[in-house]
Amino acid sequence: MELTLFVSELELEDKTRRMYGLLSPADFTDGHKAHVAAESIRRGLQLSEADLHNAFDRHIAEVAPPLAGALALCRTRGLAVLAAGSGPGFFSPTPLSDIPPLLLHELQRDWGVRALACRSLSRAEATAMREV
Repeated sequence: MELTLFVSELELEDKTRRMYGLLSPADFTDGHKAHVAAESIRRGLQLSEADLHNAFDRHIAEVAPPLAGALALCRTRGLAVLAAGSGPGFFSPTPLSDIPPLLLHELQRDWGVRALACRSLSRAEATAMREV
């Protein structure tokens, strides 16, 4: 599955501790969305915004306001995005080739965020042992 990873040079001091400190029981789900997303990926289906959840997503603005601005810009343009882990990166299930160049330019210019084309790995690729 193709997706887009958005990366930033933003450095956040003590980010992981701060982000975990903001979580509450209200940030967690029963796991249903994770199972649906995993099954979609297993079947090679494109994920929709409704399939995605990240417990850190609603707290990004408290720790990284510039990242929240970049996420908000994407969302106002109709691009589904979600924090990757606890940030400061984020991703979209949309392939890079489908994202409007103007949006990519604005993210770079206004927020210092650049986009990278990525793809998920199959189970075999992810677990393969390679000698280097």
